[in-house]
Amino acid sequence: MTVVIASFGDRLPPLCGAGGSQVSCDAVAQYRQGIRALPDWRSWADVQAWWPAYSVPKAALTAAIVFALTQYGSVLFVKTMIREYGKRSYLVASWVWHAALAITGFAVNMWLGVVAVVLLTRSVAIPLRFRGQRRPRPMIAGVTEAMCLLLVFIAVIIICPHLA
Repeated sequence: MTVVIASFGDRLPPLCGAGGSQVSCDAVAQYRQGIRALPDWRSWADVQAWWPAYSVPKAALTAAIVFALTQYGSVLFVKTMIREYGKRSYLVASWVWHAALAITGFAVNMWLGVVAVVLLTRSVAIPLRFRGQRRPRPMIAGVTEAMCLLLVFIAVIIICPHLA
């Protein structure tokens, strides 16, 4: 299995050492206190309240969210092509999910939107191609999905570090 290690986001501030000034030590102490403090109910929608600076880099969080959203769309697409083949509800759910993913992608970054449009095109074109025929072989859905997820992986590795 190949392992890819990518560096995302901000670096931790240096720790207070023998040569550190009191001002820098106070900043480090404030940073550590901010990580320990949990947000109250008034700031539940503030991302920085849940993940203070340096606790989770923004680019890594964005990459994780993009992967989670595309994986859910992948599940919908594969179920539409294999187990739930012919069920209109799964087909519509897959199309709606991928359309929402494309809209959200363009709101975040143009290139993430372009990748999401490729996924939307796949989720529309392949089921329409096999409509009215017997169920396609799982290999067709699998190979298509592998190529699309490779595209998503490459796009996230290239785009997400620049979003922070």
